[in-house]
Amino acid sequence: MTTKELLNSYYKGLAEKKEWESAISDDFKFTGGDMTKTTPVVGKQTYIEIINRFSKLFTSMRVKEMMVEGDSACVIGNYDYVFQNGKEISGDVAEI
Repeated sequence: MTTKELLNSYYKGLAEKKEWESAISDDFKFTGGDMTKTTPVVGKQTYIEIINRFSKLFTSMRVKEMMVEGDSACVIGNYDYVFQNGKEISGDVAEI
């Protein structure tokens, strides 16, 4: 599977909030979500827990742009968020 195919599978599943986990390796490293913690979180199960919490905040997501060069990629994802106070916003997230 190419990097682009892997990303397409992941983001399709993320947008549908199902079956995205198969695109994640057991030794996956994630940095983000909290700017005060720059040490990567390692492990598929830990990342699944992070995304399960994050997915409660967005109602939909779409890939605006995907740039792939070999094994490296950057995706600009657009998320529609709904917060506990009812506020709704749409925001772009750069995912590298």
